Amino acid sequence: MVDPTAAARDVRLFAYGELCKPAVLVELIGRVPLAEPALLHGYRRELDRGTGYYLAIPRDGASIAGLLLGGLGAAELLVLDRYEDVAGGEYQRRELEVELLISGSREPAFVYVG
Repeated sequence: MVDPTAAARDVRLFAYGELCKPAVLVELIGRVPLAEPALLHGYRRELDRGTGYYLAIPRDGASIAGLLLGGLGAAELLVLDRYEDVAGGEYQRRELEVELLISGSREPAFVYVG
């Protein structure tokens, strides 16, 4: 479990697969962050048959529905990076723009892409 007071909670992450599941988040960071439905434009979700997990792959005209997780701390983000095996090259963490479905606004957020 990550200490939620370890750093200011101001990181936002767009999730489109396993990290949308409350049980996974509780196991990894000890809580379920605030979440809002969102879209990632210019990417499609593709199942990696080798791992059984989804990847975000660039594709013009496509969109991925997911959740914008808000209020994450820097320490929590590092835990999620380890889970997504960023250091091993499984995913890359990029800052992209997502569209919030409730307000229609576009906001920057980190996204794990394949």
